[in-house]
Amino acid sequence: MLFNDEVHTYEQVIYTLQKAVNCSQKEAVSFATTVDRDGRKSVRFGDHQFCEQAKSIIVRNTSRQSKPLRVQVMHSSVVAHQCFALKALSWLGQIIQYSDGLKRILCQVGLQKGPEGENSSLVNRLMLNDSKMWKGARNIYHQLLMNSLLMDLKFKKIFAIQFAKVTDPTQTLSTSRSKSMFRSHFLDPF
Repeated sequence: MLFNDEVHTYEQVIYTLQKAVNCSQKEAVSFATTVDRDGRKSVRFGDHQFCEQAKSIIVRNTSRQSKPLRVQVMHSSVVAHQCFALKALSWLGQIIQYSDGLKRILCQVGLQKGPEGENSSLVNRLMLNDSKMWKGARNIYHQLLMNSLLMDLKFKKIFAIQFAKVTDPTQTLSTSRSKSMFRSHFLDPF
C-alpha cells in the first residue's frame, strides 16, 4: 500500500513505481493519481515476499534526497476490512441525515467518555489521530461528523470544547496543517 505525502513529486512517484512494480508509465500515472486523490493505493498484489521486494525498491529509490515514500505491506483481509468500514461509515453518514434519533445516538456515543476517563471519547481519539489517517478515511469521517455533531447546537458546542482541549500550541508542522484543515472543516460557521 503506497501512501500520499507532501514531499515527493508525481515524477518521482511515477518513476519509482515503474521500477518497483514493473508497470507502464500509464499505469504508474494512474496509481500516482489515485494516491494523490484518495491518500493511498494498493500497487502490488501477491505473496508477502513479492510485496516486500517492491516495498524495498520504493523505499530505496525515494530515500536518497528526502524521507522515503510511506509504503506498507498489508494483508488483503486488513484492506478489505478497512474498505468495508469506510463504506459503512459513508452509509451511516447518509442515513443520519434522515433520522434525528439516530443522529443524537451517534453524537452521544461519539462524545461519551471512554474507559480511560477525560478526553478519551471516540471523537477525541479520532481528532488526536487525524493526521495518521489517509485522506480517504479522513474525508469520510469528517463528513460523518459534519452530518451529525455539527448539525445540533448542543453537540456542536461540546465538540468545540473537546477540540480546543486536544489542540496543542506546540504542535509540529504536519500536525498543525492537519489541525488547521480540521478546524476549517468543523469550526467555521455554516
